[in-house]
Amino acid sequence: MRIANKSNFVRKSKKSDKKNLWLKLAIGVGLIILTFYLGLKFFIFVLSSASKYFVADTETTISPQAEIKPEILINSVDLASATNSAKIKAVLRAENADAAEVYLNDEKVDELKLSDITTAEFIISGLTEGENSVYFVLKSGKEEKKSKIYSIVYDSKQPEIELEDLPNSTVLDFVVIKGKLSEKSDLFINSQPIVVLPDLSFEHRYFLTEGENKIIIRAVDSAGNSATAEVSILKEQP
Repeated sequence: MRIANKSNFVRKSKKSDKKNLWLKLAIGVGLIILTFYLGLKFFIFVLSSASKYFVADTETTISPQAEIKPEILINSVDLASATNSAKIKAVLRAENADAAEVYLNDEKVDELKLSDITTAEFIISGLTEGENSVYFVLKSGKEEKKSKIYSIVYDSKQPEIELEDLPNSTVLDFVVIKGKLSEKSDLFINSQPIVVLPDLSFEHRYFLTEGENKIIIRAVDSAGNSATAEVSILKEQP
């Protein structure tokens, strides 16, 4: 009787162990599935958040660059530094500007629409005798760029040539032409350039030919004003 009870107890114990094993397996598999599911959701969440961050960062980086306007550029200005007229021509070469304004002695005197034009020509009128200042203001929307200030001298007076006395005739082979100018100028004697000293004086040995020699002395200042003096010397035989 005791032996039978012991056998029944062993069988019940084995059945209980199997149930516990299956239960543990089921719980283990459930935990694995749950862990995988939660991990997958977490991975998707992290990936989604990261993609939003990178997209936002890309938009933040790119969009301001797309709004940057090209810089206004002043490539060159052709403008004489002196003139003998109350008006002067200016040629402006620029980029990325819609309009250009001209200022003479700090007053606006002209304006030109540029759009696709890169070279603009202006006739600046109203210069006053002496030194004048000119500058340009280029515009593109609300952006502006000012050029450097250009100095222009308006000089309507011609230079004066003061010559020392020369003989009307001579038996010598040359004469020395001496004189002085009233202002800094280029000097020519019969089209030959002559050196003018810092004190505006000059001296030149001119060789004569047999007979009458016509000598033309011409001075041209920086504004284009000119003056001439003419002498005639007879080269006689010794």
